[in-house]
Amino acid sequence: MRWRRGGKSHTLCGLTLATVAVLGSACTTVAPSTSGAIVVVAAERQWGSIISAIGGKDVNVTNVISSPTIDPHGYEPSPRDANAVAVANYVVLNGLGYDSWMTRLIAASGHEPLVANVGERLQLGLGANPHRWYSPSDVEAMTRIIDHDLSQIRPNLASVFHQRAVAFRTVTLADYNAQRSWIRTNAAGMNIGASESMFSLLMDDLHLHVATPQRFLFSVSEGGEPTAHDLSLINRDLRRHAISLYLENVQNVTPAVAAQVALARSLTPPIPVVQMTETPPRNQSFAEWQAGQLHALRNALTKELE
Repeated sequence: MRWRRGGKSHTLCGLTLATVAVLGSACTTVAPSTSGAIVVVAAERQWGSIISAIGGKDVNVTNVISSPTIDPHGYEPSPRDANAVAVANYVVLNGLGYDSWMTRLIAASGHEPLVANVGERLQLGLGANPHRWYSPSDVEAMTRIIDHDLSQIRPNLASVFHQRAVAFRTVTLADYNAQRSWIRTNAAGMNIGASESMFSLLMDDLHLHVATPQRFLFSVSEGGEPTAHDLSLINRDLRRHAISLYLENVQNVTPAVAAQVALARSLTPPIPVVQMTETPPRNQSFAEWQAGQLHALRNALTKELE
């Protein structure tokens, strides 16, 4: 399975060999630091936020995809991005075909930073759902990997990084974990609709059943055209109130998704639509973003349970 959007394969992302050559030539003059704060480049801010929490003042993190207004699937890196990678001690990318442009930047950087490819570190094959930050178990695993990697770069700070990683899992993510626990306890098995497969990993963790056909979820995630059969099944379930609520990725609203959202809201009674994003808002950390979304989901589920 190749994950793409709008017909653009993630393994291409518009970064030509000529572009790589230009970017590479622009970023070979400064060597990465060997002391002081660890220079980090994260392809996406959801991972960069976690690195910042674990690294604290001992890291300097640059996030390439830093806002929900940027489409990570079709992103084309700039010379500024190339320069950031060229002086980085540590680079984190999602992998799984989601941000292949970062792999090209690393290759063109002229040096070999320590790299954490999330998909590879989690031993997942190409074709796996790339939205790993929506998997709580993968997030926990990555906190341990980031802790280990930062400690490899600055061994004298290993105990500090480990303490921060533990605090992140137990304190920073306390509200996030509490909302997950409540939903699993009180709403397990409820049928929900979804606009794409981005939600599948989290819904599995929450023990909620995604009733939307898998082919439709994959189709929207890949920028394909859903089948008429799948659309008719979804519309039938909406009209019958066979789902309790609908999850919408507001960063990827296709005509088919917009029609489903409109239908859900027009019914009597209306089916609640919970809006979620693929990347965190600029003013929110990973923990704040995810906990806030889970609160919205819990509130919608609570009303349906009444």
